[in-house]
Amino acid sequence: ERVDGVIRSVAAGVLRTRRVRRNLENNMRRVLAFTHKKEPSAEEIDSVLKEHAALYGQMLINSYSLPKNPGDYLKKSSQDFLPALQSLLKEGRGCLLVTPHFGDEGMIYGPLAALGMPITVMFNDAHAYQWANKILKNLRFIGLGQGATHSLKALSRNETVLFNGDADYFPEGRSEDFFGAPFFPPHGVARMALAAAAPI
Repeated sequence: ERVDGVIRSVAAGVLRTRRVRRNLENNMRRVLAFTHKKEPSAEEIDSVLKEHAALYGQMLINSYSLPKNPGDYLKKSSQDFLPALQSLLKEGRGCLLVTPHFGDEGMIYGPLAALGMPITVMFNDAHAYQWANKILKNLRFIGLGQGATHSLKALSRNETVLFNGDADYFPEGRSEDFFGAPFFPPHGVARMALAAAAPI
């Protein structure tokens, strides 16, 4: 409990640093103004940021504690998406899971690994997660670079691959309106799905 408390404090402290706080405030102000059709108050923004800090702290705690107790993933998450995923895997081409880089992604890949379903997770830097592979043998973290090759092989074995879908590393100049501001949508996941003929 003491370690968890320290992690929560550090997470909240990171979000209070000037640069991070400014970025979060700008994004929250834009999103709230778009969704509520009015400029949010300082109190509303502060409330959202406090909630975000709590979620960020819990995500960090889960990332390093739940892999030691894989069954906890099943207790703490919803598996409502499993029937749809299992149905897609019956096609035999694997499946791509795509999520924004926000929130507790372990609640997606953790239950699958705990249930014995092989899953590959692509992160920018997978080195920090290699220790988890020794606990959950069917959970594999891969980084950018060789990640595409490993992902295609996993899909060919009819396995699941999880991507963050928010970073556009190879922009093509296309933009979309996203909460009232231009956003450059990534297309790596679409390319992977086309290359593997796999569903998303």
